[in-house]
Amino acid sequence: MAASKNLPPLIRTQLTLSASVINTETGNIIFFKIIKNRTAAVKISLVVDGVAIKDVNNNAWDKKSEIIPRAQNSDAELPYEKEFSVIWKGEMSSGQLADGPHTLKLKVWDTDNPSGSEPGNPAPTNSSDPSGIASVDFLDIYPPGVLCAYLAA
Repeated sequence: MAASKNLPPLIRTQLTLSASVINTETGNIIFFKIIKNRTAAVKISLVVDGVAIKDVNNNAWDKKSEIIPRAQNSDAELPYEKEFSVIWKGEMSSGQLADGPHTLKLKVWDTDNPSGSEPGNPAPTNSSDPSGIASVDFLDIYPPGVLCAYLAA
């Protein structure tokens, strides 16, 4: 149990986009789930090529502070868990996404752990990728402003 108290937040599900083409008018959903053991506070970044995305509510996902609520079901894996559905229309914190190939990355870390607070030390994922960064690759295609997304192999 002592070791579990030191666990960073975990990205529990694969980072996904709701469709292979991003609709710049209505947006598409970026989905992921975070589980935690120690505290409710985390920081989350959703970045494309190092630049934070902006959701439909104009929130920039650059070390965005979030509170993960206590799990309500008795079969929860850890005391804190939350599923996120972020609607994204291709907007970036620095403006509109440029044409060309891109990678969307999700990073999560504790707010109370200085050694884990740097994006270089993100939470481990539940997949075989030991880097702890969940990612989705996509390519901007025509017509301009419409993004085609595909999951990385």
